[in-house]
Amino acid sequence: MGIPDGTRRSLFSVVTRGTHLSWFVGTFAVGLALTPRISMCQGLSATPETVWDWSANCRQNKKINIDLLANGRTIHHSSLPICRVNREDLKPEQGQEKIVFFLKGGHTYQNQYRTVPAQRVEVHIWQAGMEADGLSLGVSFSTKHQVLLNSLHFAMPDRPSQTKLDRGLVIKTYPAFDLNPHKGP
Repeated sequence: MGIPDGTRRSLFSVVTRGTHLSWFVGTFAVGLALTPRISMCQGLSATPETVWDWSANCRQNKKINIDLLANGRTIHHSSLPICRVNREDLKPEQGQEKIVFFLKGGHTYQNQYRTVPAQRVEVHIWQAGMEADGLSLGVSFSTKHQVLLNSLHFAMPDRPSQTKLDRGLVIKTYPAFDLNPHKGP
């Protein structure tokens, strides 16, 4: 199940290059997020599919790091707990993890949405989809009254990946290595 690797890459390419596709990206991201739960409810999967999930309930002590860079400088860093789960074991009522933080304005998004330094830009990063080889992360930037940018990034638990979100904005994900692997439970 899921999006074939080549299709996923071409969709990401279209999404990150488009300037008027924020409605498409939002719809696509919501669709990806709901797909596992919808197909689980309908019982479409005969064999359990193991996928990566971002959840505070992960007990495997595996994490990926997220760095958001503006003009080559890290402006946000987070570490996400991830684990492999059977898609059929997911419950529709399970909460979805999300990172929310604010940036100072002063950037023009998609060459048309200009912000001034006095504005606060709200950034959301959420799990948009689960695959056997990684996670689709949704990334959005908005002000109180305007969605400035909405995009997707594919994070792989075992190797680095990066996506250019906009001019000067890049998201990078990479495996987090435990510096103290012998600590107790």
